[in-house]
Amino acid sequence: MAGLAGLFPAESPGLFIFQAVTAILTRNMEECLMNLECVLQKMPGFALALRMKALALSETLRLDEAARTLKQVIEIDPDFNSWCQLANILENLGRHQEALASYDEATQLKPHDYEALLGRCRCLYDLDRVEECLRSIDRIIELYPGSSDAYFLRGLWLSTIDSNAGLISLKRAFDPKSNSRRNYVNTSDAKMMKTLFSLMDEDFDQFRSDWRELERHIKGHEDQGFLETQASDLLTTVAKVGQWQLARELITSSNLDEQLFPLARALDYLLQRDETSIEKLSPEVRRIVDEIIRTLNSGENVKPKWTLDVKWSWNKPKSIRRQ
Repeated sequence: MAGLAGLFPAESPGLFIFQAVTAILTRNMEECLMNLECVLQKMPGFALALRMKALALSETLRLDEAARTLKQVIEIDPDFNSWCQLANILENLGRHQEALASYDEATQLKPHDYEALLGRCRCLYDLDRVEECLRSIDRIIELYPGSSDAYFLRGLWLSTIDSNAGLISLKRAFDPKSNSRRNYVNTSDAKMMKTLFSLMDEDFDQFRSDWRELERHIKGHEDQGFLETQASDLLTTVAKVGQWQLARELITSSNLDEQLFPLARALDYLLQRDETSIEKLSPEVRRIVDEIIRTLNSGENVKPKWTLDVKWSWNKPKSIRRQ
């Protein structure tokens, strides 16, 4: 492409735009921004250059600057994509009220756009306007009945009001016949939930399969430590529902013996049922044994600790989501 640069006059806006595009394609965002500044010095209101600048800024996570640049674009040409990109950036900045207003502008231009409607629902939820959010997500399901994304978010949000209804929506999201654009069902939260459902349904073969999938997902993840803590809590729940052999098997196969040593030791004791060795257990291991037995005897409904807070926490991407 370097040879094509000769088609443009030296120091012309066309040449700088060409060089900026080339820099984007090679992921050199700083070079892109330098060329765009040269364009904007000569043509301050050039919407294309401003759009490209906003893209480069968002790719380098300079989100406040990107938002300001997109507002300049909208003053010149308030098109759908600019409103959506601005809303998306504001959402990632945690400025949910402003993001909602931008999504509203976008849906005025395209009332049935999937991404804009979904973004609007996320903002409503983050603003604690849950009932309005649920009405909006139901509208998306009417327009896109096979959307696993919509069912997944609906299930998470509905769980704050009606846990059973939320569970039904979440299960629908995992239906293989559903389709996903945002791929929410392949997030860590979703895989953890899916594994939990198998446990709650007492489908232990499916649980074992879902656990293996979850384990592969966690390995090498940037939040591996945090996810392993959640997964460990899930195995503790397996033990509390009486599936001691399964819990012990998965602790060993998942290389969690060190992290879950007290639980593993408690399970060894319960599986051997050697009453004479209980005095040899450490206080922590004995507490776990007592807790497992108490839970089984009480018949109480057991869930991992992390299910007590079902509010969706958005995982911010390393680079901004683009519509």
